[in-house]
Amino acid sequence: MNDGDIPNSVLAAMRQAAEDGCGDDEDLNKDAVATEVKAYRALQALDFGVAVGVKKEILKEVNDLTDGWEERLSLAEDEMAAFKELLEFSEDDLPEKLLADLKKTAAKEHVGDYSSQRDYVVNGVAHHRYVEEISAHASPATA
Repeated sequence: MNDGDIPNSVLAAMRQAAEDGCGDDEDLNKDAVATEVKAYRALQALDFGVAVGVKKEILKEVNDLTDGWEERLSLAEDEMAAFKELLEFSEDDLPEKLLADLKKTAAKEHVGDYSSQRDYVVNGVAHHRYVEEISAHASPATA
């Protein structure tokens, strides 16, 4: 396998992680390194699409969370999808200000974590709808 496109320090870390996880089993080590090499290359070639403007932020976040390249790739793909969902999220029957406020708060509370931002907005909308539903069915208070 030609690993010339992978920095020596990264490749050495992959080999060490494989050895730590697989012990002396040469075949398992080889497979583990091959899997990490494939994930590393896939992450380097990943098309961030509409999330290209936050690519560095996403990569920093996933690099801080895990050392494994397969996990980094999976997390980056998840964050890209969440960013796109957040960007496209709209509810025609809700006030734009409500959505804007939810997105703004989500961005402040979950900097660089687009999955959490998306979840915050979705949960905020669900809460708003719940409160509206309860209010609509509540009896007027009597004095």
